[in-house]
Amino acid sequence: MSDLPSRKRMRLPHHDYSSAGDYFITICSQNRLALFANTYGNSIRINPAGRMLAACWSNIPEYFDGVTSQDFVVMPNHIHGILTLSEQCPHQLWDIVRRYKTFTTRQYIIGVRHHGWVTFPGRLWQSRFWDHVIRDEDDRLRIREYIQNNPAKWLEDTLYVP
Repeated sequence: MSDLPSRKRMRLPHHDYSSAGDYFITICSQNRLALFANTYGNSIRINPAGRMLAACWSNIPEYFDGVTSQDFVVMPNHIHGILTLSEQCPHQLWDIVRRYKTFTTRQYIIGVRHHGWVTFPGRLWQSRFWDHVIRDEDDRLRIREYIQNNPAKWLEDTLYVP
C-alpha cells in the first residue's frame, strides 16, 4: 500500500463521459506558466502560441466525428471551451482532451524550434483537466458569460494588489 495521498476525484459520479452532451473544459499550462497570451495595459493579447491553440480547438470537429467545438477563450496560462458530443460520437471526453493536449504540445514544440516561442520545462499542460457537465440552458448561459468575461476578470484580478 502506498503512502501517497489519493487524488481527489474530479468527475461527476455515475456520469458516462462518452454520452451526448455539452462539456465545459478548462486546461491549464504546467506550473501555470503564461505562455499563450500577454497582458498589455488593460487588454490581453493572444500570441502566436495562443492562436495555434484556438485554431486547434476549432479544428477538433474535423478529427472527431460527432463533436462540435463552441465558445472558446485563450488566457495567458489556460484555455476554456465548450465541447458538444452528439449521440453518434464514438469518443470519450478524456480521449478528445488528451489528443488535443498531445497535438498542441507537438505544435508548440515546433513553434519553440522554428519561431522562438518561450520554452517550457517538462510538459506544456498539467496532467489533468477540469470539466463540468452542462446540465441545462441556464447553466450554458452562465458558462458562456464566464468564458466571454474571463479576460476582463483576469485583468481585474492581476491589477488588484492587496
